[in-house]
Amino acid sequence: MPSEEEVLKELEKVKDPHTGLDIVSMRLVEEVNADEENIEVVVRPTNPFCPSALMIVEQVKATLESAFEGVNVDVKLVGHVLAEEEG
Repeated sequence: MPSEEEVLKELEKVKDPHTGLDIVSMRLVEEVNADEENIEVVVRPTNPFCPSALMIVEQVKATLESAFEGVNVDVKLVGHVLAEEEG
């Protein structure tokens, strides 16, 4: 089972295309939950209209699926106009 620290270490590889900084140091990762079979990550972009938000979500998913083979990865985007409505 990957720990939160292991997941965050992998997410340091995901860079914001506009700043070149990793999404962990930019504090875009709001939450990480992991167990033996699943990793859930909540990502909040820098602003609700961030044009790179969906690309970052795809990169997070691909990075974690590569690092933790056989684990289901779910990435939730919050605080963005294209995020699913909560409620």
